[in-house]
Amino acid sequence: MATNIKVNKSIINSSSIIKHNIIIWLNSDHNYTHENIKNSFQKIQYLISSIEIFDNISECINYLKTIKNENTFMIIADSFYEQYIHGTNLIEEINQIDTVYIFCSDPLKEKFWENECQNQKGTFTNIESIIAAIEQANYPPENNHPTNSIISIVNNDFDELDPSYIYSKLLLEIILKIEYDDQAKKESFNYCRQYYADNKATVKAIDELENDY
Repeated sequence: MATNIKVNKSIINSSSIIKHNIIIWLNSDHNYTHENIKNSFQKIQYLISSIEIFDNISECINYLKTIKNENTFMIIADSFYEQYIHGTNLIEEINQIDTVYIFCSDPLKEKFWENECQNQKGTFTNIESIIAAIEQANYPPENNHPTNSIISIVNNDFDELDPSYIYSKLLLEIILKIEYDDQAKKESFNYCRQYYADNKATVKAIDELENDY
């Protein structure tokens, strides 16, 4: 049975500066309810268009076939080990799967998951470490670069950086240099509140930013 947790975002095409990420969780561990999983990903909700949770691998694979332009992060519980092996060839043929993470609650089972598929990026024993990995995959650490200037970053590492990261940094630098009047600022904050209306934590952060701005 599949559960869909939608995030209220506009559809973003493949040329956008912000990635359209889908989290797919193949879950059979009843200790992690769908509500728990949803709450755990609130921290990076701004990176996610939707979270799809499955407890049946056939339904999950059928859904994977429908993915078009989205970046996909797939999280597989270690309890699906044998079923996953049988479906590995099919899953690997679906090129929309950018990254596979293994959620392994039993450290003794970690070795079983080593090198099972080309897109596997690691085995994790807790949700927090998976969330951190997804964040890092979307935004490479800035302290790896000698300066915060996007011009220096482009000059030094253009071939190594994700274009969406470059565009977002350019946009940020442009926005920070533009002088806005009070009305423009008010409209911008109101737009952000409307855009993230379904995320109370983000709306609260926007309110605090406006008060301190």
